[in-house]
Amino acid sequence: MDIVATKTGMEVLTDRGRIQAKHVIVAAGYESERFLPKRVAKLHSSFALITEPVKAFAGWSQRCLVWESARPYLYVRTTSDNRVLVGGEDIPFRDSAHRDARVPAKARTLIDKVRRLFPRIEMEPAYAWAGTFGETKDGLAYIGAHPGGDARVHYALGYGGNGITFGAIAAEILTAVILKKPHRYRDTFAFDR
Repeated sequence: MDIVATKTGMEVLTDRGRIQAKHVIVAAGYESERFLPKRVAKLHSSFALITEPVKAFAGWSQRCLVWESARPYLYVRTTSDNRVLVGGEDIPFRDSAHRDARVPAKARTLIDKVRRLFPRIEMEPAYAWAGTFGETKDGLAYIGAHPGGDARVHYALGYGGNGITFGAIAAEILTAVILKKPHRYRDTFAFDR
């Protein structure tokens, strides 16, 4: 994929065709960095698993979300179909083969930690996986145009473990920018902050 400036706006060239637009928003996670002059985020691998459906949540008050801020962190929540979703155990990213080879061991660690938190709940892992995410030095996402690039190419990246939150903020900021309206957090998330 390439992004090219034209006389009338921007053009995104893909292996399946061309897209013309007045603005382009690049929101492809850490893969967005390939369009920037230098890396702006450090890559990490994160691990997660989901259990088979659980019969009872004994000792889990209101099935609340649990976020342990210890390092490595742990987050745990339930699903509408009575499963337990757990994640964490991040490590620095090396390559996908290295990351994927660690899934079985990291899954065992994650389920052991949850069982220690909730010893009265019987749970068995159903599926485990890993993913990669980018995190900035200060923990805030980069949202907006890069100072060295075209002002019509906007980025939303470096969310760390806060994709849902930063994604919503990015939608607000980038909508305002494209509509040429102010946004109070625009400078907070800018590349040149």
